[in-house]
Parts: sequence; structure tokens; C-alpha cells
Amino acid sequence: MLIAATIVAGSGLSPAAVARSPIDTPALPGGGPDVLHWPVARSPQLDNTGIWRAEPILVSGASAYRDGEFLYQDFLYDDLGDGSSSYPDEPARYAGNAADFVELRLTPLDDATAIRITYNTLLDPDVVASTLALGTSPGPRPWPHGARASGPAEVFVTVHGERAEVVDAATGEAVAATVPVEVDLDRRQVELRVPHAVFDPSGRTDVRVAAATGVWDPATGRYRAPDDGAALYNVGFRYHESQHPRGIPVATWWRDSNQSAALADGDISEFAARVDFTKLAHEVDDDMPGEPGGVPVTGSMTRIYVSHFADGQGRGETTNSTRSCDPPQCSVQFRGALQPYFVHVPAERPEPGGYGLTAYLHGCGNNQHELFGSQIARELATRGPASLVIAGGARGDCLWYQGVAMANLFEIWADVATRYRLDPDRTRLTGYSMGGYGTLRTASLYPELFARILAIHPCTSRGAAGTGGDPVTASLASLRHLPVALWNSVNDPLCLYATTRQVRDELDALGYATNLFTLANDHFTDITNDVMTPALDWVGGSTVTRDPARVTYVVHPEHAYPRYGLNPDHAYWVSGLRVRDESGGTGTIDVTSHGLGTSSGGLLPLRAGSGILTGGELFPALPYAFETRDPAPAITTPKADRIELTVRNITTVTIHPERAGISCGATIAVDTDGPVTVTLAGCPDASRVWNMAS
Repeated sequence: MLIAATIVAGSGLSPAAVARSPIDTPALPGGGPDVLHWPVARSPQLDNTGIWRAEPILVSGASAYRDGEFLYQDFLYDDLGDGSSSYPDEPARYAGNAADFVELRLTPLDDATAIRITYNTLLDPDVVASTLALGTSPGPRPWPHGARASGPAEVFVTVHGERAEVVDAATGEAVAATVPVEVDLDRRQVELRVPHAVFDPSGRTDVRVAAATGVWDPATGRYRAPDDGAALYNVGFRYHESQHPRGIPVATWWRDSNQSAALADGDISEFAARVDFTKLAHEVDDDMPGEPGGVPVTGSMTRIYVSHFADGQGRGETTNSTRSCDPPQCSVQFRGALQPYFVHVPAERPEPGGYGLTAYLHGCGNNQHELFGSQIARELATRGPASLVIAGGARGDCLWYQGVAMANLFEIWADVATRYRLDPDRTRLTGYSMGGYGTLRTASLYPELFARILAIHPCTSRGAAGTGGDPVTASLASLRHLPVALWNSVNDPLCLYATTRQVRDELDALGYATNLFTLANDHFTDITNDVMTPALDWVGGSTVTRDPARVTYVVHPEHAYPRYGLNPDHAYWVSGLRVRDESGGTGTIDVTSHGLGTSSGGLLPLRAGSGILTGGELFPALPYAFETRDPAPAITTPKADRIELTVRNITTVTIHPERAGISCGATIAVDTDGPVTVTLAGCPDASRVWNMAS
């Protein structure tokens, strides 16, 4: 049942209606941020009404037969035409996204073919049009109404607003026919019914169907085209959109390069579905896995999820090169509830406990496809037991993983957990450039979620060549049980090597496990070369530390975004941390339980050496050096019913006794710089207040 959306207080964002069950993470109640545990959202755009029944595919560039319907799932925000297309500057009508369709589906009726088009943005149906090319012909034929494209067809049906027009493809002449049209603005869906008198596919097993959208000019009754370039913005049935070209793709790479090239050439004949209407008549269900155009099972793919947060429709601001965006003061990019993400599913079978998970955070100016089809993605998926690799768009190209940009990661994680069996003990985090900064920041806020992390060319200081990341060294103490790999080049002009080495030195001073990989090139060469096997080997195969004997955590009030379900106030068996004086910045806690009978074994001796990266896209050999400090095995110690806390600028602490290995009567020793309330969760008379060391 659809639940009406409400406004999250103060955010300007509307959470979508609730649907499936949330992820179940075996951690502290509320382990990780709250948004990870929220029920997965649902959008009206995915709703079925009337004759429509089939569940959407939600894998872009794929088709399926379901419940007597043929479905095609398109890509989001790929309405870039031939690369020169631009929308009129009227946000209330176009929102920079009016000709971007999400899905096309059709089903046979007794006397017609019903077709439903779902748009990503639908503010004014009169300014967007979609043309359907039905049937085939000996060669390409000009699409009607100034579309500036050609392709095979028997008949063209163009729907705009609440009307549809039919053109005979052979003659180019209009056909007098009534094609009923219904528009649902809430669901952003347009339904039309093409009578059999116009085109009858009944009993045919190989019916060609093509579709494309563009901006419609109601005054001229034609597509609105630029002076030079394609009039169509988005072409459907793109089953072979380009994979990873060479290394990291460009920022606007929306898996639309084949579309762009075809529209520039004016011939879109390659994009079409072959629909078996006998399957539809017999309601044969077939996702066609492994077949061209079918729903993929393994490999790199683009999925769609529903975000809890949407502040409108359309593309939003064209750039957000700031550290945060907090609607309604600003509008995030890609404003709608439907959001794309990348997932790579290895061919290897998962362990009995499920797939591991590696989350990847993209760099500033890029998007979720940064690793699409790459060797790095394949290696991340297979270093250790089989793992999924995921990446999101972060709701903007350069939001530095603050607020809603960080929530994007956890919403995707929750969505993936409803579709694949995951082993949360095998979760890793990595990212490049801005994403390297985001890796260190996210891990320091939620260290209990990850086994190991890899920060690639991390921009860790605002002073680093003008980058937008802020210093993370104040947070590093939270990474006590989270070994960190760092990868950078000495000649990186953007994310300076000196700041990466500073992070390593800070971790080294704390006695934490690290692995620093050093190269001699720039910011882009080695990541574009698409190979970093030794770092992935070090990160892969590890498991999450769940209940350590010692917990150190740094509380950052400025990174708490409750409206986005981000509450960094807990780690492992410690929760409810509140800073006493927010003007004082951070608060810290260092607490040791003697009830678990273990303590850290420290670090193994430093290992240093060098190697050669081979198998890359650009270079046959790329040298690197490494400096590794691996964690030593834990030491067994005598158990005692006692905990010791050192807190600074913290006013409340909750300890979960069962996970800490203590009883409600445990001895509690506190070293504090001011009043602090310590609560043992679930215990009678659980709270005690300390004002000084005891």
C-alpha cells in the first residue's frame, strides 16, 4: 500500500513512500547510521494502476517479459542527445530533464496494444514528446515531426501532451486514427493504446519496436531542435551501451556514448527491441538472462533505487562544488526520488553466508559509473570471497560526502541488501580523490561497519591545491580496529602526497595498522591505468571487528544530519555519545572493557618494499613502493568485571554490557574533564554521573 509522503523537518526534502523491509545489520542497535535501517522507499513512478501488473526491472538497459507485459528499463539522466542538446531555460516546465524516460512497457489487448511510458521528470506534458517506431522496413526511414533521425518502421506513433499522431513510415503521410492517451502527472506516466487498425502485432513472434523522446514545440507541432544537432534527447532499447572505455571515464559519462554517436550520425536503427507477442499472449515470464537485451545476472550493471529524499523534479543545479548542500537553501543535482547506482556482481558463487560488499566513492566531477566495467571493479569483487561492488552518484558531482551525499551510500547499501544475500562481516570501503576523502571520513564516523578501507589519492586537506575536503586527522583515532590502505603519487598536484603521508604518520603514531602505497606519477595516471592489485589484495579477505575490548571514538556534531538519518554518535558497544560543548568542536571517548578477555597485540614489524604493476590499460609496467604495518594477533588476558573510560567534552555515554562482556554490577572507572552520565543499557539504576576522575 502506498503511504503518503511527509516532509522531513527542516530539510525541504520529501521522503518517498515506504515499501520493502530494511537491512538487518548484526551490530549495535542502530549500528551504522539510522538511514541504513530505514525501510526501503518506493516512488509513485514505479506504481502500477489499471491494466498494468508487472514489477519493474530496475536494471537499466534491460528488458523482460513479466505478467503478460514486455518491459524496457532505460537509464536515468542520460537525456543528453548527441552531446550538444540543451533544454530551454524554463525550470518550471523542463527542469533540464523533461525528455528523460525511465521505462517503457507494452501489453496486448483484444483490439489494441497498450503502451506506457514513465518519465523521470514530467512537469508539463505538452513540452515533451515520444515517438514509437512500430514494425520494420527494408531500410531506415525518416522519423516524423522534425526528429532529425531515421530508422526502420512500418508506422510511427508520436505522443505529446494528451494526444497522439500516427504517420505512415513508407509515405510520411499522416494517418487518420484515434489513439487514446492518458497522462498521470503524479506517477509521471503516459499511457496510449494503439488500435490494431493502425498496427496489429497479434500472433507475431518478432515485432520490431523502437522509441525516443525529445522536446516538443506546441506552437509548431514539431520537435524543438537546436540550430545544428539532434532533436531527440533520449533513445530507448539501448542494450549494448558502451562499457568502460579506457580507465576512469569523463564526468558526464551516463552510459550514453552509443546514443550520442548514433544521434550525431542521424541513424538510430541499432536501438530496437524484438518483441514476441505470442509470449505476451500466453503470459510467459522470461527475464532472458544471458541473452542480448535480457536482465543481466553478473557483471557490471546500472541499477535504480528509490531515495527517501527528493526536493523536486529534474536535474537540479548543474554543479555543486561545495562541501554540502542543504535544501531548501540549495537544490541538489538529480533531484528526483529515482536514483542510479552501479553494482558489479562477480561470476563466482558467494560463500554460504552471502556476498561480501565493497562500497566505492567516486571522485569530484565524476559519477557512479567511475568504475563501470573496469578491471579494478572486477578485482574488488574477487579479492577474497566473492563480493559485490557498489557505487552511487552521491546526489551531485562534488558534494564531498556530506549530508544527503553520504546518505546516498547507505540507501544504496540497504537496497542491495533486499536483492542479494550479504555477509555484513565482509564489508569494505574505498574511493578515489574526493572519494578517498569520503572513505576516511565515512569510516571514521561509522568504523564498526567496515573490515578494511582503501583511500586512493585522498584529498584530505582543504589546503591541498584548492580541493574541498577538510582535514580528517582529528578523526583518525576512531579507526583503531580498521586497517587503512593509502594510495597516492608523489607528483599528485591535486590531492597532495604530503597530506596522504600525514594521515599515515598520524595513524602510525596511534599504533594503528596501515599500508602506504607510493607511486611516482600524477593524480590520474595510475587510477586510469586501471590496476592496483597489491592494495586490493591487502584489503580483500578481511572481516569486520565486532566487539573489541577497547573502543576509541571521536564525535563530530557537525557531521550529524538527523534529517538524513545520519547519526554518528556510536561505535561498537558504545552509543548515545553527546558533546558537552559544541563550540569546543569534537568530543572523544577511549573505553576499555576487561570483560572480554582480550587486548590488542599491537603491530607486526614494518614491511617495506617495491613492486611493478602489470596488466594495466595504459602501461605495461608501473613501479610502486609500499610500507606496511599489519596488525598482530590479539592477546588473551584475564577477565574482570570492569570498564575504564577516558572522556573529553562528552556529556553522555551508553555502554551495552552484554557486548562489552560485563555485568550490571561492573566496576566503572571514569577520567573526565566535566560532568558525564554513564548508562549501562538494560540495567536497573543504570545511570551514574561523574564530575571528575574516579
